Parts: sequence; C-alpha cells; structure tokens
Amino acid sequence: MSLLGGVIHREPGRPAGAPLLEAMAARVPGVGIPFTLTSANVGFVVGASGKAPKRYQTAIAAADLDLVNLGELRALTGLTVGCEVLGRLYELEGWPGLLRHLRGAFAVALWDPRQDTLWLGVDHFGIKQLYYCDTPDGLAFASRPSALLAMPGGRAEADPQAVYDYLNLRAVAAPASAWKGVRRLPPGHLLTVRGGAITLERYWDLEYPERRIGLREAMTATARHVEEAVSAALGGGPTKETGAFLSGGTDSSTVLGYMARLTGERVPAFSIGFHEERFDELHYADVAARHFNAGHEKHIVTGDEALAAMPLIVGAYDEPFGNNSALGTYLCARLARDHGVRRLLPGDGGGDVFGGDEGHGGGRGVGVDAR
Repeated sequence: MSLLGGVIHREPGRPAGAPLLEAMAARVPGVGIPFTLTSANVGFVVGASGKAPKRYQTAIAAADLDLVNLGELRALTGLTVGCEVLGRLYELEGWPGLLRHLRGAFAVALWDPRQDTLWLGVDHFGIKQLYYCDTPDGLAFASRPSALLAMPGGRAEADPQAVYDYLNLRAVAAPASAWKGVRRLPPGHLLTVRGGAITLERYWDLEYPERRIGLREAMTATARHVEEAVSAALGGGPTKETGAFLSGGTDSSTVLGYMARLTGERVPAFSIGFHEERFDELHYADVAARHFNAGHEKHIVTGDEALAAMPLIVGAYDEPFGNNSALGTYLCARLARDHGVRRLLPGDGGGDVFGGDEGHGGGRGVGVDAR
C-alpha cells in the first residue's frame, strides 16, 4: 500500500524527527521501508508506490501520483522525476497553479520555506486522499488515517456523526472522516498551513454549462471525449501490462472497445462471475470480449472464497466502505495480477455521468412524487 504523510510543528525551530515519520509508516501495512525527508520544522514520509520527496530549488515536494499526462509535464518542465516535475511546475506556475496542470489521480504536499508555508492538495475527484489532524505539537497529514495514530495522543475513536452518516448514506462525506478529530480533504480542494493558521479552499468544481446541442453532435462529442480519455489512460505504456476490467456492462465494454481500437492489439480482459444468477453478468462480458477479440479470463467466486477474502479487504480500508463491489474488484485485480497484468482500466462513473444507474431513475421518481 502507498503512503504519503508528514508533520509540521508549530515551533519553527523544532525539527520533525525521522523516528516519528517512520512510526507513521509502521502503522500502514505493506509500506515497507519508507523514504523520509525533513527541513526545519517540516517532515515528509513516503512509502511503497508514493514518490520519494524531492528538493527543487528551495521547495520540497512529496506526492502519490497516478497521472495520465506525465509525458506532457516532462516536456513542459524538462525533468523526468515526478516530484522534481512538481517542484519545477511550482517555480513556473506557483500554487495552486501547478495543480491545474495535473490530469489524473494525485495527492501532493509541498513546502516552501521562503513563505513558511505548507500546501496540501488532492485531485479533482478525490481518487487519492489526504487526511489531517491538529495536534498539540502541530498539524499531521497522511493518505491513510491509521498513520495519524502514531502522533502523540493519537487514538482510534469513531465519530458519532460519521457513524450516523454511514448508516444512513453508506458513506462519510469529506471534509469529515470516520474518526473523531481527523478531517479529509474534499475533492478539488487544497489546504494551506501558514504561521499556525490552517485554511481550506476549493480550487476546482464540476460544472454543467447549459448549452443545447443536437443529438448527433452530442454523440460525436461523447465518442471523441471517451476515446481521448482512454488514450490518455493508456499513456503509451506497455500494453501487455494493461488490461480491461470487464463487468459486461455498457461502460466497461466501451472502454474495452476503445482499448482494442487504440492499441491494435488483443487486449487482456478480466471478469468475475457468481453462482447466483441475479449477480452474474458473465454472459454479457463474453459477448463484449468476443466482439472486440479480447483475451478473456474469467473466474467464478465461491462463498468460501468470498469469506476468506473479507479480512484482507476490510484490512485495506481505514474507514467503512459501503459498497459490496470491493469484493469483486479485489478478486478481479488478483486474477489480472496472476496473469501478469498490473493495471486495469474499468468503466467506473459512466452511470453517474449519463444517469444510467437504476438508482438515478428511482431518485427522479421519488422527487416527482414528493412534488
């Protein structure tokens, strides 16, 4: 598992010691030996897939990045290392200007001693996350809330409001978290720590401009944007290590089709099925795989296998996760890894964008009835 974390002490002359940073990493399973870097009263810790902290000029950047435009950023900055790219972008664009150049999932921490300022930022949709808490010594932040338990006085105490929200909504919305005293950066937001003051602000929001266009124009534009998104996600990397997460639905089947078109190769596709007919969509996945000539690997999940996987899945989350798709996602990722594929492109979000999920239709009906 990846980790991005750090601390900033209130006392300017008090160093952020490596032992505390290493203790934060020790709280997160699978991080291994972390990278640490300190400067004055600020310290960073990064583990596993996170990018090691780097100094660029006077600024220090640390990040957990999964960007789809890293090649474009390297061309812009003339640098190749992820955090050095961020440092150069900061010199060129400042903060939060550099965030507007990032496309994909990211969590970024940047310290500028000239301004005595620490900045934290997460991507537009909150795919990567950052949690933070105020302590007697200063502010601590981490991509996993369990890492914050290493702070002096840290304890895992559930927030009653979060329990209420989760039981009613199956989610705890940012800036809240499941834990008392721990906050989470909302999507498209940044946090500024300067002179002991902490401010939270939005740098991006999703907009739906009202512009009426014809059906044909809408279909053409949608196809173009989806193809561009799949092309960017492929990123020109090794196609044999990238596959399709094929559920059998319209969204994942569309992504598979564009992957086949863009690569000109036989795309590895992976699907999970169930013995219970009402949950099983393998028939539709087979249709899509045959149509796009994919190399299709399937696995039927048994009840015993699902039960055995649950402790691993629960252990991977520091907060309750109210979506049973976690089981299928984990088992499909494991299936892909067993076949040498390290990265899967899914069709997540299509129902949300186009209102295709049954829940959206039900909500609309409830709204009409209420009126």
